[in-house]
Amino acid sequence: MPMFRRKPTLVEAVQWKDDEETWDAVRALHADSELVAFRNEDGTVSIETPDGRMAAEAGDWIVKHPEGWFYPLHSGPVRLEL
Repeated sequence: MPMFRRKPTLVEAVQWKDDEETWDAVRALHADSELVAFRNEDGTVSIETPDGRMAAEAGDWIVKHPEGWFYPLHSGPVRLEL
């Protein structure tokens, strides 16, 4: 089986908590981007990614890649460290 190395990358991120404070942080994260995020009535945030629109649920991270695109990182085994 082939082996792969995943290099750490420094990213900006906001953990979505479905409240006004984190919604302001998500909008600030997108401030210098043409890509947009939408707050949905079901408590999720829709994010435009290179793979299409994806949803982040409460507890998920919204990550801005150094190249400027966004993606949700679902809370689980992967951790973001400061």
